Amino acid sequence: GWIEFLYIISNSIDKYDANNETIQRIADQKIILDNLMLRLEQIQDDMSVKQTISDLKPLKEVFDELKIEKTQTQSTKNSEGTIKVGGGMKINISENDFKKIDELLRYVNYTNK
Repeated sequence: GWIEFLYIISNSIDKYDANNETIQRIADQKIILDNLMLRLEQIQDDMSVKQTISDLKPLKEVFDELKIEKTQTQSTKNSEGTIKVGGGMKINISENDFKKIDELLRYVNYTNK
């Protein structure tokens, strides 16, 4: 489901823009992928899990290249009084990294059908 989600989201983006919030959400999946791979490696005795790990390794290699930048924590309050807290870290994703991820998602999504 997670791969399908990333595949759909990445295909909804027509053009790379460093300020695109959706592209930033894709970069944020670096942490999710790290956790997913750790969990899969714990149960890798299953043959289908081994194949999934193998399929995800190239994607993980690209995500591993993304740099984490520490940012200042900020809070904002909207007109309804809801407070939004953000910051702390930002995962930087270049256009080249985004293209690699998009291409790998197409491959992984295709091979897992």
